[in-house]
Amino acid sequence: MKLAHLWGFIVLFNASCLCRAQLSEYFNEKLSIKPLKDGKIASTLTFTTVLKNGTPRDPELLHTEDESQHYRLFPLALGQILREYGVTEMHLTLNAGKWNYDSWGQPAEAGVGNGAELWAWIGDGALARGIQTRRLVAILEPAPAATRITSFRERLLLNPHKLFDANWHGMGVHVLWHEGEGVEVRLTFQTVSDPLRSSFVRKQDWSLESLFGRKVEKACRAAGSSHIQVSLPRNTPYNISPQPTVAENDEALYDIQAVNKPINVAMQYMQEFQRQDLPSSATLSIQRTLKESSQSHGQLSVILRNHQPDPVQAIYLETMPWIVQFYLHTLTATVNDIPQPSVFSNLSYIPAIPHSRPTTFHVLLSIPANSTLRLTMDVTKAFLRYTEHPPDAQRGWDLPPAIIYPLDQPRMYTPTLLVDLATPDFSMPYNVIIFTCTLVAFIFGSIFNLLTRKFVVVSVALKGRD
Repeated sequence: MKLAHLWGFIVLFNASCLCRAQLSEYFNEKLSIKPLKDGKIASTLTFTTVLKNGTPRDPELLHTEDESQHYRLFPLALGQILREYGVTEMHLTLNAGKWNYDSWGQPAEAGVGNGAELWAWIGDGALARGIQTRRLVAILEPAPAATRITSFRERLLLNPHKLFDANWHGMGVHVLWHEGEGVEVRLTFQTVSDPLRSSFVRKQDWSLESLFGRKVEKACRAAGSSHIQVSLPRNTPYNISPQPTVAENDEALYDIQAVNKPINVAMQYMQEFQRQDLPSSATLSIQRTLKESSQSHGQLSVILRNHQPDPVQAIYLETMPWIVQFYLHTLTATVNDIPQPSVFSNLSYIPAIPHSRPTTFHVLLSIPANSTLRLTMDVTKAFLRYTEHPPDAQRGWDLPPAIIYPLDQPRMYTPTLLVDLATPDFSMPYNVIIFTCTLVAFIFGSIFNLLTRKFVVVSVALKGRD
């Protein structure tokens, strides 16, 4: 199934079938809109399918033939993968841009690292025997063979031209099995839009049409509930239209199935937006840099600022491609510029294998209250063969973000890095070709003239002067 099927609501809907009494499906959709303190607007589209009272597949039976499956609301391609490999839990995210924790705070979905990320818990029939672990994800029971299936497409606000034009955007597929309840499949799309992008705009006014390029024309027929939730400003006068279904606790809620449609939720501010230097919205501020002294060596630096009055314990995880390798003995830690080697513990390091395995490094950090922790470590950069460089070799290589996981908070991601490796002069082959062709042309031309010209002796009579 194409990704467009996931985000564009291709729903297989059975209008008349009766599944087994203990299994049922529920589909809900929700749009959350929240103004941010720097004038931007954070939006989160969440599409949740719950398979009630589903039973997991035993990992010891993964090698046996599985029973046939029938899906009504569940994506077929995803269900086949989960069933085939006994996936207990899965989180797949695709993001573009840098999430600004200081200005935007924590996102609605924690997985906002730039690039692609996959977390999965997979059952293995050979290794799972005798091991008590969380059981596997549940899927649908087969429906009667005489079922008549129809399909339709809903396009609630999913305009790719608008979504991918946002300052930051990301999509995710999340699978969770809840014991005693069933399996939950949650499709998410997060964006951060800037209504103040134009220099002529002075107010952070927004509407569904300005954010997504369209109104809500109708509610999804397969959804049990369809809601739009808007976080209301606290200290700024505003006007929101149309009148929400419920407005309480600084939240406005619209029930799409109950309101008149089409609906275009809009918010107008009474005052111009004033940019201010406000304190960080995050409990931790993260800065990660790679200082390169040469094309073969450098230093990785990570700075963590704890804004809380209490100490914070966090796991620091690096998964670095094999092109960058760590000198673990050079690892140093300072707190407010004072050496503090006792701030890290439970260190684990798996060195890279060239062309095969990345470097994995994680450590438990103890960050004192209202302090700045700095970690530094020397690194070496690989020397690649000329055939291993990408077409845009002079641009450099992208390094994935590191993960900071506070023990009592959602995980956080550092920005990506760009590393400059030793790059050969790819213009030399061109120069050699030009020089060789010129030389061959000169030699060939000279020999060709000697072979094809006819030389004759011409007698010239010289007349003397009178």
